[in-house]
Amino acid sequence: MFEEPEVAPIHFYRSQTKTGKPVNFVNWLSKEIKSEGPRAQLSLLTQQRALLLDILHKNPTATSSDEQLIEALKRYLSLLLGFIVHPNDGSDSGLRKRISFSWSNIIDPEEKTTVFDAQFDVCSVLLTATIWMINKASSLAQTVTQSNADQVHKEMYHLLLKAAGVCQELESQSSKLQGEHIPYELKPELVKVMKDMILAMGQEVTIQRAIFKKNKSSLIAKLAVDVHTKYSTFYYGLNEFSKTPGAKVHKIRSYAKYKMNIYEAVALQYHGDHISVADKEHGAGQAVCGLEKAKSMLTNLDEVITSYADFSPKTDPKIPMKELEVFLQSITKSLNSKKLENDHLYFQSTDDLPELPQGIQLTEPEAFEMPPLDDTWNSLYDEFKSAFKDASEPKLDNKNDNENDNENEKEKDKNETHKDNKKHANPCLIL
Repeated sequence: MFEEPEVAPIHFYRSQTKTGKPVNFVNWLSKEIKSEGPRAQLSLLTQQRALLLDILHKNPTATSSDEQLIEALKRYLSLLLGFIVHPNDGSDSGLRKRISFSWSNIIDPEEKTTVFDAQFDVCSVLLTATIWMINKASSLAQTVTQSNADQVHKEMYHLLLKAAGVCQELESQSSKLQGEHIPYELKPELVKVMKDMILAMGQEVTIQRAIFKKNKSSLIAKLAVDVHTKYSTFYYGLNEFSKTPGAKVHKIRSYAKYKMNIYEAVALQYHGDHISVADKEHGAGQAVCGLEKAKSMLTNLDEVITSYADFSPKTDPKIPMKELEVFLQSITKSLNSKKLENDHLYFQSTDDLPELPQGIQLTEPEAFEMPPLDDTWNSLYDEFKSAFKDASEPKLDNKNDNENDNENEKEKDKNETHKDNKKHANPCLIL
């Protein structure tokens, strides 16, 4: 067996987050809602959304509480659902497009999307919660040491599965959005890609635990093949979107390219270790060939890491470089050992690459279920519905939205996408 590092660092992509504009539900509906009960409901919605955004907008650290986030998320959603579903049968409430919600887009925080649609806010808070948990996992990854690896790896693993579960629910909820105004990061097909990337990140933690626990090389190889496949799919999928004008995906594509190469090399390393024992006729020579390719792949990743680190938002290249260094050292040691073994004992050809095994996925999303509609809507819904019976279409102006910066701003189309200081909308992608 080759020597492997006891604890290898893991570098995870740290994403820009979405920023939601504050919403005062009472001010928005001050003309239509006069009675005390419904106004108290609107005040509670305002408070719960502000509490949730306060959590989401803070850059999470390793000690930030994801339980607090999930609790605040579910509490707000249970209230907001009253604008979307009827309390009796879950049908359309007829209130969904009465309030405007505005969120920054991920790639360029100066750009925003503003829509009259409560479902848009549902999807935006779910996506931002997903990103928050990914970023916390990234913070946790920097705290791993020899003494705490077992505990921190478990925390990272379960956190990423939670994030995948929220993202999976987002995939379902985003399919209910309508219109061309939807930002790219909320398109269902891109949300699915994001979910698969989160599962790949969770599988990376599984691989590190398997190495740390000295599990079978054949298992580690299959896990690495699956991670390589997921990042490859992500990378080549982004190639298509990178052709779209304004799609700023260079950084995340560089990250995906880095990871797909890392885990192909890891798969070659551990599969080579397996076949050198299991296949006495060709295994030793094929293991050497695979390890030579793996070393070459990692040796040539410096430029990819530099490119990734330089794209905005900038990343300290020392972090991914340290991850690369540990893997490269392990592969180099293994290669030297296998070459010596083949040269002295087996004398097999080293011209044929081994065929990598089928990958296996051990990570599944931890289910996140939308909360039930808050019980208070059972008695309040009829008053809300009645208030809007003769109400005109809402407009984006300073009378309804006390947060508007421009007093004369009007929304010509309630599903129009607004861009700050931009004539045309620039498409953006997840992360």
